[in-house]
Amino acid sequence: MIRGMLLIAAFLAITGVARAETTSAWAGDGSSAIRLISGRAPEADGSSIVGIEIRLQPGWKTYWREPGESGIPPRFDWAGSENLKKADVLFPAPKRFKEGDSWTVGYDRSVVLPVRLIPEDPARPVRLALSMDYAVCEKLCVPAHGQVHLQRGPQDAVDRYTAANIEKSLKRLPRKATLDSSDVPSVSVNRADNGALIIAVRGDGEADLFAHGDGRWSPPLPIFKKEDAEGRRLFYVKTNKAPAGASLSLVAVSGETASEIVLDARTSSP
Repeated sequence: MIRGMLLIAAFLAITGVARAETTSAWAGDGSSAIRLISGRAPEADGSSIVGIEIRLQPGWKTYWREPGESGIPPRFDWAGSENLKKADVLFPAPKRFKEGDSWTVGYDRSVVLPVRLIPEDPARPVRLALSMDYAVCEKLCVPAHGQVHLQRGPQDAVDRYTAANIEKSLKRLPRKATLDSSDVPSVSVNRADNGALIIAVRGDGEADLFAHGDGRWSPPLPIFKKEDAEGRRLFYVKTNKAPAGASLSLVAVSGETASEIVLDARTSSP
């Protein structure tokens, strides 16, 4: 049997045929590490889903796309990739954490960030090269870095385990919603006299609210003020530093569900 396996390995080396990898190697240290994992089979248009898996040791946290009052958001560099037109990193609903005198936003356990890939040529494999900078915190926060590589072709096998982990994260993505929707969590918006937004969130139990900009600006972390007579939680968000035409995304989280509403930051209209 061993001789047969050696012969197969030698044949693959000679012919250049190799089994497609469904995960990259881990890159990191004792507190955290990252890797790329494969997801479902490609769609008819050639787009596909992979995941960035961030492994955290117990007691450590990492940050969301808007880290809150302190912290560092993750940064993704795909410059070394081949046959990649676009990589859109998606973020599952985060949590709020108290760190000293400030509040931060992120994840307190290992997490998978789904990535939607669009290839230049759907008939050819995509060679992913990710250089990622992020931060992790226990009692102190430290910068982290990882470089990982993964090749995925249109006919490559699917790893059911990693695909299932990506699907779990996809279910935690905030769903697109509209103002004053009957869904839970729901969001309504008014303006205070000082120009700040007053955002009411209705959820099942204690709901929370997060915000992110469109890349041109970063909104401050929504500040919880009180609960009104209808049981809605009221938050303030200042948008006076938003440039003209900038968008504001409000992410409301209640239990295992989350919704996202995108507004014009200055006019508060969809």
